[in-house]
Amino acid sequence: KEQVEEGGVFTDCSPDLQIEYYEVQPLALPVITPADGSEFYEDSCTVSITCETEGATIYYTTDGTTPRPKPANLYSGPFEIIDTTTVKAIAVKEDERTDPVSATIVKKEIVLAEPVITPTDGSEFFEDSCTVTISCATEGASIYYVVCDTNNVTNPRPSDRNLYTG
Repeated sequence: KEQVEEGGVFTDCSPDLQIEYYEVQPLALPVITPADGSEFYEDSCTVSITCETEGATIYYTTDGTTPRPKPANLYSGPFEIIDTTTVKAIAVKEDERTDPVSATIVKKEIVLAEPVITPTDGSEFFEDSCTVTISCATEGASIYYVVCDTNNVTNPRPSDRNLYTG
């Protein structure tokens, strides 16, 4: 007998027989943002995990171990990390579970070269004026300075700082 497909239902030419079929979508892998190998320089970094499969539940760990589907590992929303961290995640829906995905997010420390002031402190004495230059070997560094009176050499307040423009 001939079968005709009608939007998800196969209908045999006899009106008494119908076979329904459903397309099963595979469970999508979770996506960790920021991606593996990403770096951050701030005090903390926000991590989020998503899954394109509707109704999937995400479980994760931040210690590099493979997550298990238990309440302590349940992902409920973005979270902060403050140091280099390996995040692993799985997605679960009904009896199906994905393989773990992972992302190691690296905390980078900014190391600045010390500014160089010319002329150096005490190298020469000028009665009227002198030109002072300040440089720093760290590319893109902003240099701030404070002019202190020799009679008032105290710790400058942040509001006393000036941005050096050359």
